[in-house]
Amino acid sequence: MFFVAPAAHATSVRPLSIDDLARDATLVVVGHSDVGESHWQGGRIVTRTRVQVLETWVGGTTPGDVIEVTTLGGVDGEIGQMVSGAAPLYAGERLVLFLRAAGERLVPIELGQGVFYVARGADGVDRVARHKDADAASATARMLPSTLDELRQRTLEAKHAR
Repeated sequence: MFFVAPAAHATSVRPLSIDDLARDATLVVVGHSDVGESHWQGGRIVTRTRVQVLETWVGGTTPGDVIEVTTLGGVDGEIGQMVSGAAPLYAGERLVLFLRAAGERLVPIELGQGVFYVARGADGVDRVARHKDADAASATARMLPSTLDELRQRTLEAKHAR
């Protein structure tokens, strides 16, 4: 049995602020993720996940629309591929997505930096957090909003300041 590892390519990603994310995004939504479908594309696995839009902060979608978001990595058959810095979109999650167009596809900005997971705390407040690999303990991570309301306000302020 042979195992062949494809060539590894290093990726350097600079930490982005909310201002950077809002400026670079063509679409910012709060959405609910569905099951993703992974497949091989150009020597790597990508996953397409359908997301039902709950709120639109930037861009032209409306609540109820379904968008398709493409992320790097996933599982195709018995082969899995993880991409450092990419944030997986698991079925059933509420997310804030800062997206840009890449040809015909919508992709999160700077891998996982454009993905925030939303969870309601015991106090009833919706909190946001990035995937553990997206920030790598950077100083920028410590300056990010911790609640959904704060993230919404900062995103809208940054987008309108342009």
